[in-house]
Amino acid sequence: SVVSREIKPKTKEILIKGKKNAFLSKELVKIKKDIEIKFELEKCFWKNYNKERVVDLLAKFEFHSLINKLSNFQEIEINDKIKKNFNNKVELSKKNENNRQKTLF
Repeated sequence: SVVSREIKPKTKEILIKGKKNAFLSKELVKIKKDIEIKFELEKCFWKNYNKERVVDLLAKFEFHSLINKLSNFQEIEINDKIKKNFNNKVELSKKNENNRQKTLF
């Protein structure tokens, strides 16, 4: 079949209305390479911080992989509540996936 090069009126209207936002979006996603950044590696090292609070915050926002990396790196234990919460979410995700597959077949 031949693909029409003509734009449908509704599509044209949407494009015209969204032109300004489209160009703004394009500008926002550009990676700036001409910016000087003062970077001091020594200031990037973690010093004294409340490890339990960091783990709690990471768990709150469900950054479980970061908790694992932090625990491996800093040799801290993740408390059972966080482990249980994570495991419950993994199980729920597996159940949802199984249910979705059943409805497909």
